[in-house]
Amino acid sequence: MNKVKQLLSKNQTIDNKYTINFFLKKGSYAETYRVQNEAKETKFLKLFDFAKLHRTQFTENGDILEIEMLKQCRLVKAMS
Repeated sequence: MNKVKQLLSKNQTIDNKYTINFFLKKGSYAETYRVQNEAKETKFLKLFDFAKLHRTQFTENGDILEIEMLKQCRLVKAMS
């Protein structure tokens, strides 16, 4: 079985805010992890490899479309 090479390791701290619990998966353009914030809340972290993203995955402003869509979902949820 091939072991997937991941960028982050268990217990690594990111930006002094998030601690890596474990690696979830590696896709064609991103890696995903389960992390905990300072309040010990479980969160989902997705690291994008910009070089592997297709041009259709960006907004007209050059932002990642998936992230912008998730921001809109959060706004709608907050308003309801």
